[in-house]
Amino acid sequence: MNLADAINYTFEHREAWMNGSGATTTRINCNHALRILGDIDVFSITTADFTRLSSDLKAEGKSKSTINRITSALRTVMSELQLNGFNIDVPAFKRQKEKQGRREYFTEDEMNLILNEAAKEPDYMLLHDSLLFAYKTGCRQGEMLKLKFDQVSFETGQLIFLDTKNGDDHEIPIHQSLVEVLQRRSHYSVDDYVFPWTNDDQLRTEFYKVRDKLGISPDKVWHTVRHTVGTELVSKGAPMRIIMSLLNHKNMNTTLRYAKVKDTAKQEALDLL
Repeated sequence: MNLADAINYTFEHREAWMNGSGATTTRINCNHALRILGDIDVFSITTADFTRLSSDLKAEGKSKSTINRITSALRTVMSELQLNGFNIDVPAFKRQKEKQGRREYFTEDEMNLILNEAAKEPDYMLLHDSLLFAYKTGCRQGEMLKLKFDQVSFETGQLIFLDTKNGDDHEIPIHQSLVEVLQRRSHYSVDDYVFPWTNDDQLRTEFYKVRDKLGISPDKVWHTVRHTVGTELVSKGAPMRIIMSLLNHKNMNTTLRYAKVKDTAKQEALDLL
């Protein structure tokens, strides 16, 4: 089986690739591997091919994180064949060591600017409402895109995110600022989805337009909103166990990475001495 056929096979059999919100990006990553390695026999791919793929991508100026995503996509293709009974060896390869930079977050002023600017966009304030929802729940992008109105209970004041990244259902209270938003969204729902974006790429593209227009750092992406929630909760004194629960983390170490304490909060803590 050649690599192109193996990629198509994976998209036809791997659930996360068939129905996942990142299918477009995954296809692009696979196409990079196909472009550099050629349509070779997938059963003949060795560690040397992964090394060549990484080297060529690096020579093209691709970042370490991008290289890792592309090589991981190729490995997933081979692993999917193996899981489905094909006699294929999945070679080991060394991932690029990514720099662990500081966690970015939006300041409150930046979030207000983005929300105000997003409200000027057409399409019944979809971007504004999506941003405010993410900001007042700390939910993951995929959880928001999958949310349907039968998971929203105005009677109990609860939101239920089904089948989250942790593999469980996650329930949190509805923030008071979201009641009007959710009621408005009910008039524009498509197939009962609260936020009817075509896919996550469409959402990110619209978000980046607003961010760039305001001159905010391109290092701050959609997921930065989630970091911002953790950061603000920490700086305002919320207990770490509660933050861990709200953000639906499996362990405290993850919460500590997301919730970078603001410098002002550090100063306030020192002032207590």
